[in-house]
Amino acid sequence: MKPTTEEFVAAALKAFEALDFKGARAELEKTRGADGKYPRDAKKLLDDVAVEEVVETELNKAKQALDANRPDEAKAPLEASAKTKLYTARYTSLKAQYDAKLKELEAARAKPPPAAVPAAGKEEPPPVANAADALNEQTGQLVARAGALIKKQKYREALAVADQCAKLDGENPDCHLMLGIAKARLDEIDDGAKHYRRFLELAPADHPYRKGVESQLKDYDGRKQ
Repeated sequence: MKPTTEEFVAAALKAFEALDFKGARAELEKTRGADGKYPRDAKKLLDDVAVEEVVETELNKAKQALDANRPDEAKAPLEASAKTKLYTARYTSLKAQYDAKLKELEAARAKPPPAAVPAAGKEEPPPVANAADALNEQTGQLVARAGALIKKQKYREALAVADQCAKLDGENPDCHLMLGIAKARLDEIDDGAKHYRRFLELAPADHPYRKGVESQLKDYDGRKQ
């Protein structure tokens, strides 16, 4: 007797909870209907798999940064991993390491520097990046990752990264651009169009992707009429 959709989803959930994302995807693939679409429960679990795959990658990046004593590079990956359901213990451990290293750096900065006379003609050090610069750097990294995943046709993973980008900065046009592309590739055309329109509202007039997005929306609106 052929297993039911519920049994495939249950098997996928078991693999998912065991961190076997490849196995979970394989089980969920068996739930596709004749129209190529997933049942609601399978699609939700597939989205969870995509999120945790991204979290796994981000936590690895955070660990590498902390091991190399570069806590500033661990901040964005940790923020992108904060809502994990499967890697809570690992996230908590790495976040504690990150906080400890930040305290060490703050303590070191608090010590008064030795008195010294600057050499004539020596340039002043560049100012510390402000919060806006830090935010732009974080979202820029997420946009780049989403774009790379789209090129690899890993659209659900790209969608998860783009969603994190938009949650970090909802006014960033490139976050909405990545959301629009990922959703369009996943046949979520209406939602994709919403993000394309938001991109056009936020993006500067000379944005390199503006004309392409306008063309996409023109085709979309033409098909709806």
